[in-house]
Amino acid sequence: MTYPFDEAELPRLGKNVIRTEVLKYGTVTGSQAYGTARADSDFDIAVPIGCVSMVMKIIGDRETADSDYFAGFYFRDGDGVVVNIIPLHFHTYRAWILATKMMTVALKDMPYLSSTSKYAMFEGFVALFKIATPYPYGEE
Repeated sequence: MTYPFDEAELPRLGKNVIRTEVLKYGTVTGSQAYGTARADSDFDIAVPIGCVSMVMKIIGDRETADSDYFAGFYFRDGDGVVVNIIPLHFHTYRAWILATKMMTVALKDMPYLSSTSKYAMFEGFVALFKIATPYPYGEE
């Protein structure tokens, strides 16, 4: 099984080795993926739950802390930027990837949406894709 890693994301993510290595196991979501991030925005990286141990090896001895953000955790990378790791069951992870792509398109036409509206829209997309995407999957 392979996990999505979009090399086109790398220029936007900077040259931070830790973020780049973590992205081999997950995908960027949130404002960084949508193209709406501010200079001080954190990075949200969704990771299939089966890959969390690999992500922990990459993070190494960096201090981590529990996050209120979808029961994940966060750390500060070498640039001091907060990186939220969001562990997800594989079925939910696939729905998050699709929902993130939908948000990227939707926010180009609706950049004025409030944070609450963006959250509600994203959760709606996730729910839709969890229902519409068959599970369990065949071998990949």
